[in-house]
Amino acid sequence: MKERKRILKDIDGNPLPRENGCLFLLKRKRRYCTWARLENENFCVNHLDECAKGKRIACPLDPSHSIYESEKDSHVKICNFNKQRALLVSQPYFVCGLNKGEGDEDGLKLKLKAFSDKEIQNIIISLDSYLDLVGSKPACPVEGDRSDSVGGKERHAVQENAILTHVKSVFGEFQEGMCFIEMGCGKAGLSVAARKTMNPTQKSLHVLVDRGVFQGKKDKQIEQPGLSERIRIDIRDLDLRKVDIIKTYMEQESQPGVAMISKHLCGAATCYSLRCATQSMKPDAVVIALCCHHVCSWQAYVNKEMFTKTLKLTRREFDLMCVLSSWAICGFERSEPVLSEQVQEERRMAGIKCKQLLNHGRLLYLKQCGYESVELIQYTNVTKENILLLASRKEENGLVR
Repeated sequence: MKERKRILKDIDGNPLPRENGCLFLLKRKRRYCTWARLENENFCVNHLDECAKGKRIACPLDPSHSIYESEKDSHVKICNFNKQRALLVSQPYFVCGLNKGEGDEDGLKLKLKAFSDKEIQNIIISLDSYLDLVGSKPACPVEGDRSDSVGGKERHAVQENAILTHVKSVFGEFQEGMCFIEMGCGKAGLSVAARKTMNPTQKSLHVLVDRGVFQGKKDKQIEQPGLSERIRIDIRDLDLRKVDIIKTYMEQESQPGVAMISKHLCGAATCYSLRCATQSMKPDAVVIALCCHHVCSWQAYVNKEMFTKTLKLTRREFDLMCVLSSWAICGFERSEPVLSEQVQEERRMAGIKCKQLLNHGRLLYLKQCGYESVELIQYTNVTKENILLLASRKEENGLVR
């Protein structure tokens, strides 16, 4: 086995370049480039142009890639993002900002240090009264576990099976012709798991929605040509009624059921999905595993009235609750300075209650939009983000049509 080169450091632990080595510092790796310098130069062939052209910055159109700052003006004219955007805008299901919510978003995400100790303490001591006002049950401790006792693949499988069990509680066993719309689908693991629970001879429709591009997608495992489609779009701009494959499905005489599903849909994306469901086609069931409440935004949130009218809170106090919600799962045992167990537990419970208030607002929103059965369920114990939002348009005699 080839021996790894040792990283050279000075007495203070700072990285040092190798003899005749490139003088370009790789900040993320905390070492200098190991390639040899070009003759009469300070840098290797890879970094000579980079240093001559200046620093790299995020592309102003698509921050997922970087460009040379000196080439910004010329790059924006040829960036592939323009072509991709033009193609997306031409699609009938693209409606800019359809699900984004009301009000302006200033784009600034406040951090904990932006709030005074008095503001934080006032919110914490009022959380129980807020929960009483909206009629939410007392917060339960998060019993999930993120330890290595359960492997990554196994953890995903356990969560997927638990989510699908609750979907089946609405429909019974999945029937021929079921339609699954997976929001924020990523690699489509949840849709693949749903397909595998069905008889191989049964047909089902799968619509996969995500704005990102992923390696190792599992779409082909659905193994139903013409009955699955991946749509690359931000959920805030999506009109499900205008997706051709869904339009065709809704025109059929027999529709066993439509389920909007998602596993760990982050922050604002959950609210975009709820608006997408209630403002367009109203699926028979909405089943979403919730997470990342700290990235919720005021503009996107579906039930501002609960905060402003029922709780008499301001947008700033809403933002503070979003920040505090991260305390529920952030792992204080690694914090510096080390906090006492009592303080850790107090903060953890405050975070859980903030999450509960945000989730309860979503629950009330779905009830207002005509979903008769809506509940929040602790659906698994292999993750601390273990709350499931389950809504169905059903009465005692079955699904509403």
